[in-house]
Order: sequence, then structure tokens, then C-alpha cells
Amino acid sequence: MKNTILVVDDEPMNLDLAKTVLCSDGHEVIFAQNGEEAILALQNHSIDAILMDVMMPVMDGFEATRRIKADERFCDIPVVIVTAASDKNSLKTGLSAGANEFLTKPYDIEELKLRIRNMLKLKQKNDVLKNMVEKEVSKRMKLEAEREQQLAVLIQQTKMAELGTMMGVIAHQWMQPLTIISLNAQVFPEEVGGGEHEFEVAKKYSKEILEQTDFMTQTINDFRSFYKPSKKKAPFSVLEQAGSIVLLLSSQLSQSGVSVEMSGDDTLCCMGYANEFKQVVLNIINNAKDAFEEKGIKKRLVDILVESENGLIVVTISDNAGGIPLEVLPAIFEPFVSTKGERGTGIGLSLAKTIIEENMHGKISVQNIDDGARFTIKLPRYDESPR
Repeated sequence: MKNTILVVDDEPMNLDLAKTVLCSDGHEVIFAQNGEEAILALQNHSIDAILMDVMMPVMDGFEATRRIKADERFCDIPVVIVTAASDKNSLKTGLSAGANEFLTKPYDIEELKLRIRNMLKLKQKNDVLKNMVEKEVSKRMKLEAEREQQLAVLIQQTKMAELGTMMGVIAHQWMQPLTIISLNAQVFPEEVGGGEHEFEVAKKYSKEILEQTDFMTQTINDFRSFYKPSKKKAPFSVLEQAGSIVLLLSSQLSQSGVSVEMSGDDTLCCMGYANEFKQVVLNIINNAKDAFEEKGIKKRLVDILVESENGLIVVTISDNAGGIPLEVLPAIFEPFVSTKGERGTGIGLSLAKTIIEENMHGKISVQNIDDGARFTIKLPRYDESPR
């Protein structure tokens, strides 16, 4: 591969000589007749080294070198200054400007070739070293980001475990009073005096009390189940687990005016930790709910569909909450990226990606649709139904 040398000189004879010498050494040559033209040439061509005359109109070689070395795009390109002056002041000015080498007119042809070759070798080594440093910095930044993500996930998991312990205590404390209320409600109609009308009224109220206690008991069990850590992987129905989260959130969704429609095949099962999958669904639905409230959308719809496609389970969760901002969309699954500003942690979707792709060997993606966003989760299908 040929190297490209920029020769900057206002004397045609000098340009021709430099071209002859450098082309004979296997280089390509580009000309500029003053400092401004040199800077313009750098913007339009890939230059490997510069042979810079000093005395030129418009902009001299010292000023051109100073500007080139001050520009991050060009500062690594070696500059050989060619000057008729050999006094110390000229050398100091050139060094101060950032020149890498000097040649004194009239220069020796072989010396010119050697200096250019040396500069190109030095540049190649610097380029290799620069690439190594950039790769190492990028690697370390990636590792640091991964460590931060792991720490954030660990904190989140610790909070979930603490909530699980709290839910267990609350469930234990609440179950006994609920059991007593339920038993009293069952015997209440028999203990009420009066006629048949009074008995029927008591029976009606007893039924309502029992329905409420059953609902409270089920809600407590659902919360306890959700926050209880899964100890081993097991097959589960994807649609059923998604439905359990919708049921768990039913009160909040109702208060926020969010309607959730679910459809699909409830026999489609995958292998994994059911509670982790439910956490993914919970996060996506909660994000949609927050977006509805933030944007003041009146008709609030979330659609969950579970179907089979090419041997995979495909879960789509769509909403009409206005979509994800385009500037955030490409990085939405990266750690600490959030659409909620200070109200968001930026952990939820990053954790969702980890759960789906690393723990369940699936794939999660998102795209904006006409009036909202659509999350697509693809999971390996488990052939046997859970027992």
C-alpha cells in the first residue's frame, strides 16, 4: 500500500523535484502552494506525512504546522519542515510549532528519502500503539460498565430478596386473621336470628365477605409467589405467567385506566425461572403505564400475544403510549439508560435483557409502531408441558 505525502511549497521547481524523488521511492504525492491549501488538502485526502516549506504567501510553514498539530484529526501526521535558514531561532520556531524533522535547503535527495521513511515508520508504530491503547481503554470501559451493571443487578436482586422476606412475614401475619374472618362469615347466617328474609340478607353479606377474603388471600399468595426466589429452572406456560402478572397489577392498571388484552396459546412452554420472566413482563407493563400517565393518553391499551414461530415462542407486548424517543431507542437495553429522567433507574430493561438473553437463551428487542412501542421476546420452546 502506497503512502501519500503532502508537499507544501510555492516554488514549482521545488514541487517537481520533491515529486520526482518521492515517487521514485514508491509514494504518492499531493501538492499545496501555501499553508491554507495544505490544511484544505488534509481535509480532503488521507495524508501519511507532510513536507512543509517555510517561506510561503498567505500562510507560512510555521503557522500551518502549528494549526495542523493543534487539530486532533491531523496532529499525529509527521511534518518535515524544509527551510533555507539553519539558525537556532528557526529551529526553535519549528520545534515550538510541532515539527517532527528538519531539512535545510538545498537538501540531499537520499537524506530526504531517509527522513520520510523514518517518519513513516514512526507514524506506523504510533498508529499501532494508538490502536492498542484505544482498544485497551474501550475494553476497560466495557468491563467497568459491566461491573456497574452487575452491581446494580445485585442491588436489585437484594431488594427483591428483602421484599420476599417481608412479604413472607406479612403473609404469615395476615393469613390467620383472614382465616378467622372467613370462618366467622361462614357461620354468620346460621347464628343470625329472625325470619327467612333476615337469613337471606345475612347469607348475601356472608358471601360477599367470603369473596373478599378469598381475593385478599389469593393476592397475598400471588405476591409471596412473585417475590420468592426461584431455586431451579422448570418448564412453565409463558401465557399463564404473563397473565399472573397482569392479575397482580390489575388494581394499579384499573386505577390508571389501562386495559390489557391477552391472547395466544397457553400450552407454549419454555424452560427457566418463571419469576424472572414475570419480572420482565412486569417491567415492560409498568413502563407502558408510566408512559401513558406522563403523556396524558386517554385510551390506554396494552396487548400481549403469545404464539409459535419457527420452533420458537414469540411474545409481543404492544402499547399505544406514543413510543420510545428515537435518540434513546438504540441504547434502551443498555445499563442506566432511561426515558424517565431522574425518576428512572435505567436498570429494568437492562436486567430484562440479561434475564431473557443470558438466563433463558432467548432474544429481546423493541421497535416503535404507529402509536406506541412493541417489545418482542423470542424464547426456546420446551416440548413437554409442565407437570
